[in-house]
Amino acid sequence: MASVVKEFEPLKIRLDELKKATNSFGSKVIGRGGFGHVYEGEVSHSKGRGLVAIKRLSREYGQGDPGFWKEIMMLSRYTHKNLISLLGFCDEDGERILVYEHASNGSLDRHLSSTTLMWTQRLRICLDAARGLAYLHDPKGFQQRVLHRDIKSGNILLDDKWNAKLSDMGLSKIGPANQQHTNVFTTVAGTHGYLDPQYLETCSLTKESDIYSFGVVLVLFEVLCGRLCTEKANGLLKCFVHMWKESYKCKKLDRIIFKDLMPPMDPTSLETFSDIAFQCLHYSCEQRPTTSRIVKKLEIALRFRSKREGTKRKEDKARKAGGKLVHFDGSNVFTADDLLRASVEMTSKSTYGFNYKATLENGDEVSVQTWSEYITKDGEYEVELNLLGKIRHPNVFAIRAYYLASEQEEYNHLVFYYMPEKSQLSVFLHRKHIL
Repeated sequence: MASVVKEFEPLKIRLDELKKATNSFGSKVIGRGGFGHVYEGEVSHSKGRGLVAIKRLSREYGQGDPGFWKEIMMLSRYTHKNLISLLGFCDEDGERILVYEHASNGSLDRHLSSTTLMWTQRLRICLDAARGLAYLHDPKGFQQRVLHRDIKSGNILLDDKWNAKLSDMGLSKIGPANQQHTNVFTTVAGTHGYLDPQYLETCSLTKESDIYSFGVVLVLFEVLCGRLCTEKANGLLKCFVHMWKESYKCKKLDRIIFKDLMPPMDPTSLETFSDIAFQCLHYSCEQRPTTSRIVKKLEIALRFRSKREGTKRKEDKARKAGGKLVHFDGSNVFTADDLLRASVEMTSKSTYGFNYKATLENGDEVSVQTWSEYITKDGEYEVELNLLGKIRHPNVFAIRAYYLASEQEEYNHLVFYYMPEKSQLSVFLHRKHIL
């Protein structure tokens, strides 16, 4: 232990300076937990002087506790833009105090239900956190990987620009980085609701245990649903992860998505995000994705969302430039604006695009197919659509309207009369019993 203390001597901050910055730990509290309290204050540290977060560990945490020194070691040796930076520590008079860079927007759990934290920003936060975790699992230049062991929204901190950083490495474990599967047998530790079921059953900690916990946050389901994965009711802890998984399996994500996210969400972005989140929650470790795959999928989800935002910003200009809505039923009951603003629910994926149910602002429900190829063949597609749109037969599913995107827009739309999924033949074919 003496050698460890000596190695990190340059990071030491005097207790009297920390007391001065926090009014003797009597004010400026910005966080509370079982570990103790977090304060903010201005102190001189290893990188200069400025506002910092000061975590004072409770006496019950234990004098000389290995978790204290482990966090100092981890955050000093493993550095990444998406990991919180350690600026100093204090171990005087039995105190155990850690000093971090200040994350002015606090932890992610405080913002899950915020109506101002919209889908694109949530995607960026998830992507930042995934990159931080990917670094821990595959740190370039190190022989050992880090298993975080306590991934949760409360341990994802947000700076003044809403960049996300993983924090709280006190429970982490080290394993060899040159193995595909790293197993560390240890006493179960972490936070209920986020814990990997296999880790709970076997006490075998793997990097996939972190992946499971990350999947809970991504729903990635907390971020998607706008709420924590657990809540206390009548003294009991209720966990929503199973309900979230069932909603995904039944293609009923609209029942659990945070209501303020629904209107502007891009269907492709949502599907990409929810697919990778659900994969993280597989019971089998072998079926869970790697952090590099999670990063790639979140980048795709963000790219689709960014395209959608760019389209919406140019929406009015795009319509004037050539966006075109054609009706076939003789009544113009909705406009192009109505269609593009509609509340949507993804129903399936096709070869050329996506199918979804759209609820227009007047309450009318329609089925919509989208495809992203721009109409460039001298009106060839439009001629075909006009011919198909004129077909009216009791045994043919008629086209109600179509919308051709301009060059500035991404998706074309085919609009049909809405047919509930339960009325489709495939549903009956796959039933076990037909009366």
